[in-house]
Amino acid sequence: MYVLKRELLWLPFLGWGLALMSPIAINRSHGKRAMRRVVEMGGVRLAQGFSIMMYPEGTRIPVGRRGKYKLGGAVLAVQNRVPVVPVAHNAGLVWPRNSFLKYPGKVSVVIGAPIPTDGLSAEEVMRRVEDWIEDQVARLVPPGSRASRMQLELPFLGEPPARTGTRVRHVRLGGSVVPYRFRRARRRTIGIAIDEHGLHAAAPRRATLAEVEAFIREKERWVLRKLAEARATPRPAIAWRDGVRIPYLGGELEVCAAPPGAAAGLDGARLALAVADHGCPQALRDAALGWLRGMALAHFHGRAASLAPRLGVAPARVSLSNARTQWGSCSADGRVRLSWRLIHLRPALVDYVIVHELAHLRYMNHSARFWRVVATACPGYRAARHELRGFSHALPEL
Repeated sequence: MYVLKRELLWLPFLGWGLALMSPIAINRSHGKRAMRRVVEMGGVRLAQGFSIMMYPEGTRIPVGRRGKYKLGGAVLAVQNRVPVVPVAHNAGLVWPRNSFLKYPGKVSVVIGAPIPTDGLSAEEVMRRVEDWIEDQVARLVPPGSRASRMQLELPFLGEPPARTGTRVRHVRLGGSVVPYRFRRARRRTIGIAIDEHGLHAAAPRRATLAEVEAFIREKERWVLRKLAEARATPRPAIAWRDGVRIPYLGGELEVCAAPPGAAAGLDGARLALAVADHGCPQALRDAALGWLRGMALAHFHGRAASLAPRLGVAPARVSLSNARTQWGSCSADGRVRLSWRLIHLRPALVDYVIVHELAHLRYMNHSARFWRVVATACPGYRAARHELRGFSHALPEL
């Protein structure tokens, strides 16, 4: 039993044949009324022993693009406590959308395992359906297929390595198909970041893949620029050994393993660290990173306490993050997070980032009013902002 738009029934011959199948015909412009009709009529058909076939995107979508998945089918399944069987195919390769021409080829159809709906919301059911379908479509449309000539005639950027809990997906940005690592997390908003491995995206469980990729496309210019910077400027590597030099507040420190019984600590530009295994590079690295993070937190707390009154704000909490390309963040509840790696930069740049995040406690945007607040505590913010752009991929890989 099909759910289809009522206009199809008006077509000569085809429409007449469809009408004989007693479909659930809806007026898609009616929105919620159309969904109610699907749920009501679908419940009756299910009780009669029929299976209901629906197209969650509502219409044909060009290969390589993703439409918005509608909730009607998931609502119907949840309310009637029946499973959903997802289906994916690549028919768009041989009969593209809005094309009169058809091309020779093989249409592959994949039928998934039933997705149970007991105890799940309609949104969660649809998220699982969407994840499965989009994953299968990605497998059914290889880069060398006709689809790549029709709409994916794009260079593929290097694919990032997969990690536990993540999945590599692809999104079209400008003239490239960009791979990204995607994971779901306990968070309120969609977030993206770029490091030496490429683009990462994290989203709350309620967010659909269409929403995630729409968010990435909104940041297209930033993403492509940061990826280009990452490819053009590989991070210098640190060889951990006694006497290694690391950046600290715009200068350099010589890091040494303190001999047993000797005093450890900072003496001018020399940092002596107590290391259990004197000849172990990993032990020296761990000790140095622990010291840097401790100094970063102390320095950031002190500077935030000094700068916040000048902006007329009081952060609820200042903490460290491990971000590589996002220097800081500020949440609506007053929490400010700063990348510990800021401790490598000169103090004026650290102050700019802290002022920037504190100013978000006044305005959660980048409006002219926001920048006027920043300027009250950091008059040279424009130069600092420009200087920061080159640092995210110039810092060493500790």
